[in-house]
Amino acid sequence: AGRPRQVPGAGFLAAVAARSEAGTYQGVSAATGETVSLAYRRLPGHTAYVIVGMERSVPRRAWLRGLVLPLALAIPAALALFGLTQVALAQARRESAALAALREETGRAEAAEAARRAADARYRAYFANASEGLFVIAVRGGGDFAIEELSPANEAISGLRSAAVAGRPLHAVLPAAEADRLAARFAACVAARAPIAYE
Repeated sequence: AGRPRQVPGAGFLAAVAARSEAGTYQGVSAATGETVSLAYRRLPGHTAYVIVGMERSVPRRAWLRGLVLPLALAIPAALALFGLTQVALAQARRESAALAALREETGRAEAAEAARRAADARYRAYFANASEGLFVIAVRGGGDFAIEELSPANEAISGLRSAAVAGRPLHAVLPAAEADRLAARFAACVAARAPIAYE
């Protein structure tokens, strides 16, 4: 009853010699060669001892076994989180690219609008200040034409007032022969889809 069968007794005898009632010591398992931690206690009123021992690798193996389930749950969760992160990053990149494209398109639209306003301002300045008699004609269905606007120089030359003739057909403003002549010129311009020159 003095020592476990697989552990040499020298360590036990040395421990009992130092502290006879109870104590701990370490030995080496004769079966596995691993270090064993042992504890002993003397039974009261007897010369027999109770000895318990455990190989030092047992707690480590138990600890590793305890990690298996958490790792089995944690690794898929980490992979899923990584996948979700990649999806979120890809979505963020797509949104960033879309936002950049929107900014670029908005910039182009704003530049085009600014250019249109500048061209319109130049046109209005020329229309209002040119010495030639300028006019704007609206093309209506059925080959009809109407006066939209007369320049100040045209008003001075023709004696007509833009506000009075705006929106009225040519034949309602001009003599029939003159209206017919101009309507034929305007129809030729519409058919050519290009400026024409005439006297």
